[in-house]
Amino acid sequence: MENIKVTLEALQKSISTRMSAFESELKKSRSQSPTIDSLTMEFDNFRTFVVDTLRSIELQVSAIVRANDAMEMRSRRNILLLHGVPEGRDEDAVKTFLDLTRKHLTLPQLSSEAVSKSVRLGHQGKDKPRPLLVKFNSETIRDNVWFAKAGFKGTGFTISEFLTKHRHGIFKAARDLLGVSNCWTQAGRIIALDRHGKRYNIASLSDIENLKQSTASKPSVVSAGVSATDQGIISDAKNKPRRRAASAKRK
Repeated sequence: MENIKVTLEALQKSISTRMSAFESELKKSRSQSPTIDSLTMEFDNFRTFVVDTLRSIELQVSAIVRANDAMEMRSRRNILLLHGVPEGRDEDAVKTFLDLTRKHLTLPQLSSEAVSKSVRLGHQGKDKPRPLLVKFNSETIRDNVWFAKAGFKGTGFTISEFLTKHRHGIFKAARDLLGVSNCWTQAGRIIALDRHGKRYNIASLSDIENLKQSTASKPSVVSAGVSATDQGIISDAKNKPRRRAASAKRK
């Protein structure tokens, strides 16, 4: 954070110096009857300087956002969300969670001592039950539950990681692009498979834009740069002479 502060102060000083110099040049030009070309050149130089400065500030701000997001995600490392669990009056959230995991997951050793707390997340609504937030006492226990989550398949219950708002937005955008089955998270990291089975770590919306352009520029099936339809045509073309030769021999 201190480095970013120093950088921003240096940029502010640089902009002030450049603006003063530009103002001085304008005053000098007035007394010398400046041409349109000279004023245009001065303006273009100043505009380039401002654009470069703003881009540098944007990079610094992005670095701050990433650092804060990573720190917040680390604080959520021991937390999982259980979705689809009906809400009951005066429910014991820890007991509800343990009853479900013991029934559907292969974790008979899981006990209430493993759970630090369990609460409903968000405001209660009429349409669907709120997610059950479960915080574990250790990463190991949390990971055991996470890797056993396939036991909930077909039950209507699902487990997800407690992503930050920033990462949740990126995760949703990745799923919209590649499909739900091709995107998942692991320890807060967003992982995606493109239609060719290549794996990507998605860290920003710009990564998704790059992936969108990459997938759009490639055919749906890759085999030496030939599409699936063309491969079938070429294959048939190669086989036809052989079929004809075999037919001629039989005759």
